[in-house]
Amino acid sequence: MKKNLQKALSLMVSASIMLTVTSCAKSIEEPVLDMADDLGKYIVDRDYNKIKKLTGEKNDKLEEILSLSDDSSETDVQAREIIASTLSYEVDEDSYDGDKEEGSVDIIFTYVDYEKAIEDIPVFQDIDAFEEAIEDCDDKIETTITFEFEKDGDDIVCVNIGDIKEIFPYADEEFSFVLAWGDYISCFDFEGCSSGFTCNDVDHVTCILDVTGDGQYLTWDYYYTVDFNDVPVYESDVITVEEPTELTGEYWSEDGDLLEDGQYYIAFYTPDDEFIYSGCCNVTHTEVTPTPAPTPAPVSPTFDEVTAGPELVVPEDGIVYVPDTTIVIEMPDGFTCVGPEDQRYQDTMQGNQTLSNTIVFCAVDEDGNRFYLMRASNTEAYNDPTVVENFATTVDNVSSTYGGYGFIVTRIDTTYQVDGREISMYTIALTGGPYNLQHFDYMTTGLLGDEDDYFILCVESNEIGTASSVVNHITFG
Repeated sequence: MKKNLQKALSLMVSASIMLTVTSCAKSIEEPVLDMADDLGKYIVDRDYNKIKKLTGEKNDKLEEILSLSDDSSETDVQAREIIASTLSYEVDEDSYDGDKEEGSVDIIFTYVDYEKAIEDIPVFQDIDAFEEAIEDCDDKIETTITFEFEKDGDDIVCVNIGDIKEIFPYADEEFSFVLAWGDYISCFDFEGCSSGFTCNDVDHVTCILDVTGDGQYLTWDYYYTVDFNDVPVYESDVITVEEPTELTGEYWSEDGDLLEDGQYYIAFYTPDDEFIYSGCCNVTHTEVTPTPAPTPAPVSPTFDEVTAGPELVVPEDGIVYVPDTTIVIEMPDGFTCVGPEDQRYQDTMQGNQTLSNTIVFCAVDEDGNRFYLMRASNTEAYNDPTVVENFATTVDNVSSTYGGYGFIVTRIDTTYQVDGREISMYTIALTGGPYNLQHFDYMTTGLLGDEDDYFILCVESNEIGTASSVVNHITFG
């Protein structure tokens, strides 16, 4: 009996020791599987901060990848996010392998095969078209990542978190989206014209726009208008062409005779009236030249006479005090102020009474150079960011317009320091354009004013230095 009792006690002690050993060697499978499920969820959500807590270390490269954002366009980032929205995961619990110190498990990730989704679409009209292509794709990419976990004191951490990059191969992918339509036009030409876009003895003119790049993969809807000597004479119906290398617009004489001499300007637009591109040409016809050729009498353009605006001043001493400001402008040598009774003022206004109503002064010299100041606002500051931005846009548009007429346009932007203030002046230099449109070689504009008023200073001359001379005669009282 005594021996049996001793044997039983011995067995109990042995069992107790075994339980203790077993407890110390407990597997980490259950917490690893729980962490793997959380990890899969955080990856699908691209939640870098939560992923970082499972590893205990920063990974800047992974953070950048999960953001799907780099220096690309906003549209590219949106496209990557659309692909990422198809990502799903599943933890393969049967794949677990480990002991009491470390363990690994597979997570299977599935997302749309975006390369197959877009392989037949060279360029997308917009982000909605891209999203539709992704949604319509049934092909999937399946990637398995074996994540490894280790005990770190009382914690368990994932030690190969960087492998997540394998399921975001598109993190810096760039996709093709439609640009502004005009960006696909490289140049224009007129069929049958000689150099300088001059057509002789023709009954029609045909303007050709060269389509380049991804524009050749698109379907174009456009219409065009024709102006003859600045007067609208024709507007086409909407034209649809698929994957073109060029767009055409043409104008024919109504009776089959030769077109009238003059300038023909053809402009292209989308059906929503968005400007695409334009070109112009001069039409002439052959005439017998008498011998000797007579010298043509100079012809001055005729305009409706305009009257003075409410703020026009014509100071005899050539000193202008700009209304409502402390700005003073003194006429440079050779310039004098003129009013509506002077033909040179009328030539400057060209019959535009609205412009004349804004003029503060108009100055001319004997060589035909001129400059004038017009009021633009009595409620806005000359240096207001919106005013500055809109003015710069206007200068860009004027440059583009002259370029469309066939001029070679050069922009020269200059900043002057006057009495501690910066005056930014924009000069448009013109060469090679139609003789009947080019009156000056240089047109310079800039903003003047204070916190409540702003004016536009315009200098039109054949000397590049005229604008500098004018600015150097400005003072701020």
